Amino acid sequence: MPRCLAVAALVMALVSCSAEPDRLSPTDAVRAEPRSTTTTTVAYEPRFVPGECDLERLFLPPERVDCGELVVPEDRSDPSGAQVRLPVAIVRATQVPTHSDPVIYFSGGPGYRGLDAAGSWAALPLVADRDIITFDQRGTGGSTPNLDCPEVDDAIFAAFGKADDPGVEATDVERAYMACRRRLTGDGVDLARYNTVEVANDVADLRRALGIDQWNIFGISYGTTVAMEMLRAHPDGVRSAVIDSVYPSDVQLGVATLESAERAFNLLVEQCAASTTCRAAHPDLRAELVIAADRLNKAPFELDVEIPTSDGGLRVVHGRFTGTDLVAGLFNALYSKDLIPLLPFFIGEVARGNVELLSGVAQDGIDFLVSPAEAQAASVECADRQRLVDRNQLRRAMERHFAFGAITALRPLPQICREWAVPSAEPAFNRITPTEVPTLVFGNEFDPVTPPEQSRHAAEALGEAATFVWFRGLGHGAVGDSTCPTSIFRAFVADPGAPLDTSCAAAMPSAQFGGG
Repeated sequence: MPRCLAVAALVMALVSCSAEPDRLSPTDAVRAEPRSTTTTTVAYEPRFVPGECDLERLFLPPERVDCGELVVPEDRSDPSGAQVRLPVAIVRATQVPTHSDPVIYFSGGPGYRGLDAAGSWAALPLVADRDIITFDQRGTGGSTPNLDCPEVDDAIFAAFGKADDPGVEATDVERAYMACRRRLTGDGVDLARYNTVEVANDVADLRRALGIDQWNIFGISYGTTVAMEMLRAHPDGVRSAVIDSVYPSDVQLGVATLESAERAFNLLVEQCAASTTCRAAHPDLRAELVIAADRLNKAPFELDVEIPTSDGGLRVVHGRFTGTDLVAGLFNALYSKDLIPLLPFFIGEVARGNVELLSGVAQDGIDFLVSPAEAQAASVECADRQRLVDRNQLRRAMERHFAFGAITALRPLPQICREWAVPSAEPAFNRITPTEVPTLVFGNEFDPVTPPEQSRHAAEALGEAATFVWFRGLGHGAVGDSTCPTSIFRAFVADPGAPLDTSCAAAMPSAQFGGG
């Protein structure tokens, strides 16, 4: 997931679809399932077709990367039917000798493009003596078919230009999702075949197609759901696993996010109060946020943002940034360790009327808004978790965490799963089972969406092969965000069976707040 201060356009997306939390009950979800996602596999041969690299997208020189496409059936029970084509990039190791077991990275979301991370991991470098494989999951990025929803983007942009009640805006966004669904199914896309079970099947097929005996799997955020499904369903060939900011398959849609957001904000307030300089500048940070939000609700900040279009041009969208947007924006800013220490200053400035700060943060987050393949995300989340939705619990959570209610509306999935009408994964998918694969699990102090206790829970459920490490001061995603977790990652992948030195984690400070 992106690490940028939440933007006006993104936040409006969060706000735009937060209404009607009670439209789906567990019984409704079962009634909506026309069939099981369990696939009867018929013999077929996955193919890897070498091809040209999109070097502008990868930000890599041609000598560092090889590319191609994985070609597999959309429905594995019908190999002669529709095929999906998944772009793959193999970033070559720089160190000789090179180990034969690469690292494969699973992107987050769901709905985000995996290939976009290739250049980042190569630049780090994550590992020097192993290749790093990235790919676009089925339905995302450059895959065929692509399950992006311009209808949803248009509805969000329209809502961004207004300051309506979120419930009013929600209706248009939900309608846009259903319009996208009708278009895709009319084009012959089988949305029942876009879920984590199938993504993991694709990963297993990729190893087979590339002729790799063993590899190391790595996921952040939703990518950890894919990694844990690999451990459950395809452990053969997995030498080690690293899961960072874990989104376990037994976590309910909506409720956990609300509780996590409240936890992270309370932590921000508490740590500001514990800091002499922060407390002096912001004696009551919570009250400052209320003042800032009230100011924007009474007089929304108007601004223009530029949105890249598919033809390479720019679309200018006029928006109105409200106080509700600000609260949701705080949630997104808590993703980044670099932004967390700045949040008290930012809140204080807006409370004092310096709303021009919102211009820059709006433009910075546009890529986050337009990047996800919304229909892929809806299909994945509904198939994976709709059986866990408890409408009464969700309603109570939204009432209890009212200020953060807009956060669950980034994608209105609990609201639309019934109408989306994809079957649920088999019940075993939603149970974490112990693994024998050495697994490194990271949890991060300020993470607003996948809290550290969620990662700890996953580590405990995975059993003795799992090692949990907690990091102070970090938001969402530790690897690449700090030298300590990155060094632990490297040492673990180098020798998953060796004793692991995690002492640097204990020495890490929490957020360092200044004055201002």
